[in-house]
Amino acid sequence: MNNEENTPAVDKNDPQTDNQNNAHHVISVSEVGAAKKYHDENGNLSRMDGPAKTCYFPDGSVEYESYYVDGHRHRIGGPADIFYYKDGTISGEVYYVNDQIHRVGGPAEVSYYSNGSVKKETYCINGKRHRTDGPAAIEYYEDGTVEKESYFIDGDLRRDDGPAEIWYYPDGSVERETYCADGGLHRTDGPAMILYSENGKVKKARWFNDGEEFTPSPEQVEAWKEKSKITMEEECVHGSLRKFSSWLAAKLHGRTGLNSTQVAATEPALSTENRLELLRKEQSLQKTSTTDAPTGSITDHAESQ
Repeated sequence: MNNEENTPAVDKNDPQTDNQNNAHHVISVSEVGAAKKYHDENGNLSRMDGPAKTCYFPDGSVEYESYYVDGHRHRIGGPADIFYYKDGTISGEVYYVNDQIHRVGGPAEVSYYSNGSVKKETYCINGKRHRTDGPAAIEYYEDGTVEKESYFIDGDLRRDDGPAEIWYYPDGSVERETYCADGGLHRTDGPAMILYSENGKVKKARWFNDGEEFTPSPEQVEAWKEKSKITMEEECVHGSLRKFSSWLAAKLHGRTGLNSTQVAATEPALSTENRLELLRKEQSLQKTSTTDAPTGSITDHAESQ
C-alpha cells in the first residue's frame, strides 16, 4: 500500500514515518501555519502517545494541541484540546470522548485568563450542557468572583427551584435573574426576568409564560411582592447583608437606651430567628427615618416592591 497517496499530508515533499507503539503514523509539517499532524495508515488523525495535531504561533511556541484516535477527537484522563497563550500558559481546555464534549465529575470546558484564573467553566455530558447539582456554566470576573451562572439539564436552559440564569455585579450582588423552562423564559409565580440596581432595588420585572411576555394581573403582582419580601429577608439574615443587621439592631436597641458599645456586643449573639423578627418589626414601624439605612438593605428592597 502506498501510504503517501492515502495520507492527506499538508507537505507531501517531507513525509516521515514513526513506528512508536507499533502503530504506523505519517508526520507532516505544514509550510504555512506551522502545524504538525500524525496520521494512521488510513489517513485518519491518530496518535496513542500524545497529541495528533499541534499548531504553533509564528515564534514557534505552541498555540494548541488536539488528541485524536482513529480520526476521532478523543482522550481519556485529560483534555483532548489544549489552547495556549503565547507565553506558554494554558488559555483553554476541552474534554472529548469519541468526538463529543464530555466529562464526568468536573467541567468539560475550561477557559482561563492570562493570569491563570478561571474565566469560564462548562459541564457537559455526551455533548450537552448538563449538571444536576449546580450551574452547568459559570463565568468569572478576573479576580475570581462569579459573574454569571447558567443552569442546564440535557442541553436545555432550565431550573426547577430558582432562576436558570443569574448575573452578578463585581461586588457579588445580583444584577439580573431569568427563569426558564425548556430553553424559554417561563415562570408561573412571578416575573421571569428581574433586573436589579447595584443597591439591590428592582429596576425592572418582566413576566413570561412559555416564552411569551404578558401583563400580570394585580393579584399576581401582589402575591409575588409578598413572596419576594420574605425571600429577601431570609437572604439578608443568612449573611448577604450582615451590615444591615448591625444597623437595624443598633436602631431598635437604641430605642431601649443601649449605647453603641452595648449594641456591638449584643448583635453577634442574635440568632437567625431574632434577626428575622427584628427585620419584620422594622418594616412594621412607620418609616420616619430610613435615609440612614445602608445601601441595599431590606428596607430599600421593601420600598422597591
